[in-house]
Amino acid sequence: MIALYIFAVLLLLIAAVLLLPVSVYLEYNNDFFFSFKFAGIKVFEPKKAKKKTTQKTVSQGKDKKENQFKTSFEILKDKKGFSGAVKEIFILLKDCLEHLGFLLKTFKFRKVEFNLTVATENAAKTAIEYGALCSAIYPTLSFFQSIGNVKYKKINVKSDFESKKPSFDFSILINLQIIFLIITAFKVYKEYKKFSIRNGL
Repeated sequence: MIALYIFAVLLLLIAAVLLLPVSVYLEYNNDFFFSFKFAGIKVFEPKKAKKKTTQKTVSQGKDKKENQFKTSFEILKDKKGFSGAVKEIFILLKDCLEHLGFLLKTFKFRKVEFNLTVATENAAKTAIEYGALCSAIYPTLSFFQSIGNVKYKKINVKSDFESKKPSFDFSILINLQIIFLIITAFKVYKEYKKFSIRNGL
């Protein structure tokens, strides 16, 4: 009987832990960054990479380090170009949203910020890519808002005809319970695996 009581208490403790709130902050701005809070306590936050370095340090083993730490987006950008990479990211996002289903109703998405600047070597190509990206981005973001508890902070998609360098960054704060985080992680990983195979990552 004592063993049964102990087992019951353990089950209750596990259930209580699984229902505790967690916060996940994600950010991409040339480098990927995330932090994790459990029951309001920060339990994981890696230091952001420092950009200060000497020219000599940059030149030594630069290619090796770049290949080692490249993100999926950067690899995609090398393979499919900037616009192609962004489109693939939004295909992945839509696939994840469609397969998460009811789980999205348990999340709170806050401080959602997305910035994209389209720029190419000539104005005509910039205009074409801008139109193509808008047709991929805005429907997905609208779908996201329609099925989830989402509060956008800033959405900015623009074209820059005076620059040749495109840019992309985003940030999002997700509040949820740990049990739903675990389930979501499995579902998202499954979609990411398909995405990786499709794009040869």
